[in-house]
Amino acid sequence: MTEREYEKAARLMKAWRGDWVKFVVDALKGKPDREQQEIIHAVQENKLVAVKSGTARGKDWLAACCAVCFMYLTPRWSGGQMVKNTKVAMTAPTGRQVYNIMIPEVMRLMRNAPFLPGRIMSDGIT
Repeated sequence: MTEREYEKAARLMKAWRGDWVKFVVDALKGKPDREQQEIIHAVQENKLVAVKSGTARGKDWLAACCAVCFMYLTPRWSGGQMVKNTKVAMTAPTGRQVYNIMIPEVMRLMRNAPFLPGRIMSDGIT
């Protein structure tokens, strides 16, 4: 990576860390509506977020977006070395929902951002 490419990547990461919605739109090619954007910002800024929702509102997609944002935007780096790691635990009422709904949503998002490091596994990203 050239110095110029590194600087551009550093600027993008700084912008994305400051605005997870920008990361969802730019990197994951998502199109969150206004309410979804508010939820993403709430998750970015608060330790606990509860959302009341109805049927077919994109909850699984939104949860996957927040999980990917958290995984890529919260680790901290210093001098090219990771100094604070991140892990994301995804839960649902049943294991089937995690494996058949949540993980495929994450996989879909990751396919939209092939430049992100990591390898998609059947039970997560390493």
